[in-house]
Amino acid sequence: MSRVRELEVHRDAGPLVAALARITLPIPALVPLVSAAVVMAAGLGLVLGSEISAATGLTPRASRLVVVIGWVLLVVAEMARPTARLGWPTPAVQRLVEYGAIILLLGDRPLTYALLATLAFHHYDIVYRVSLRGVAPPEWLRTWSGGWGLRLPVLVLAAVADALIPVALGMTLVLATTFLLESITSWVRISRN
Repeated sequence: MSRVRELEVHRDAGPLVAALARITLPIPALVPLVSAAVVMAAGLGLVLGSEISAATGLTPRASRLVVVIGWVLLVVAEMARPTARLGWPTPAVQRLVEYGAIILLLGDRPLTYALLATLAFHHYDIVYRVSLRGVAPPEWLRTWSGGWGLRLPVLVLAAVADALIPVALGMTLVLATTFLLESITSWVRISRN
């Protein structure tokens, strides 16, 4: 598997971002990528700081705005000129934004940790498939899961519609079941060969 294809697989962007990324912007990808990391880190810092010092943290509306800005910057980074040498931090920043968005939107709930664990399992599975077997998960799995590019807007829209908890619960159950069954099936099939 080529290095470029590996990075694409690790990004877990999904079909929406893949369609948007067909438009190329004449800017270096590192600029929006670093901006997305700074925006999300600042948002998380305000929330964590408010927990520690009892100062005012982010309001729900501000949390949604941070998530939307982070998402837009990640999409812009996907549309920007790729830099092969500096492509390696892209998946890590995308994880920061996706996981941080879930924390900002859902707060300190068991559901937050369940959704984070589901996505962490999936991303861990991607890493080990690529590094140990040299193959990517099937394309239908990325399409079905939506990638971060679709999961984040769905969660933001659910938050705006006051349906965040049921939508996040449904997303967690569907994704956990799909990721787990597909991963087990795939690894068993490979071990038999």
